[in-house]
Amino acid sequence: MRKNIRWKLLAAFGLVLLCLVAMQFANYQNGKSLHQQGVGSVQAVESVQTVLSLQYALVLIETGQRGYFLTGDNDYLKPYDQGRAQFKSLLTQWRDFQPHDTLHAERVNTVSQLYDTWLSLSVDQTIALRKDMVGNYLDQKDFVDLFVQMSGQSIRDQIMAHLQAAQTEQVQLQAVRIQSSEKALQRLQWVSVLGGLFSAGLVLCLSWKLASSITKKLTTANLHIQALANGQLNSRIDVRGNDEVDQLLHALSKAQGNLR
Repeated sequence: MRKNIRWKLLAAFGLVLLCLVAMQFANYQNGKSLHQQGVGSVQAVESVQTVLSLQYALVLIETGQRGYFLTGDNDYLKPYDQGRAQFKSLLTQWRDFQPHDTLHAERVNTVSQLYDTWLSLSVDQTIALRKDMVGNYLDQKDFVDLFVQMSGQSIRDQIMAHLQAAQTEQVQLQAVRIQSSEKALQRLQWVSVLGGLFSAGLVLCLSWKLASSITKKLTTANLHIQALANGQLNSRIDVRGNDEVDQLLHALSKAQGNLR
């Protein structure tokens, strides 16, 4: 089979192109990993912010409850109403962060159930009780006795514990994502550097090999042509390949034999 120079060049450049494609694929995979880690990091930050807002909403509700129960001042119902409105909205938002995570869904449902229990058994009852009382001041001793009975502190603490656990998990996951992103970035850098050096080295190696082979054969052909021009018909022309230059050497050898 005739192996001409054009096909040799095409094969060499095809090999270089294959290396470049492999390098780009590796870079794409690393870039995809970086993108996924980035999206996860954004979600983690938003999730932590939402958890903090949920905790703040609980504080608002409790502040309004205690303030109104102690003083009967309707101004304390403003943070109470604000906290209630925020908590439900934030809870729905928090659930949507990881809609396919069953453990997360269970935690959200648990927090929602505890929250509803806390409101119905403690917060709403103490506010309703205070509204039914006559006068604007509640005796401190009576307040303490009633509030201890209806405070729902243990339920609130459970809600806070679940929220704190979720926050801690997100912070830990964020640390893992940062490490993964750093590794992916390092891989991207190494693939780019090493892949570029390898491709450049391969181009140089193949170019040198092809150029050296062609130059050597052309030099040989030139020497034999000069010898033929000088009437030297006994020089041996050794043809080992089958490309265009080898065909030229073969033709030269045949012409030399015909002139003897």
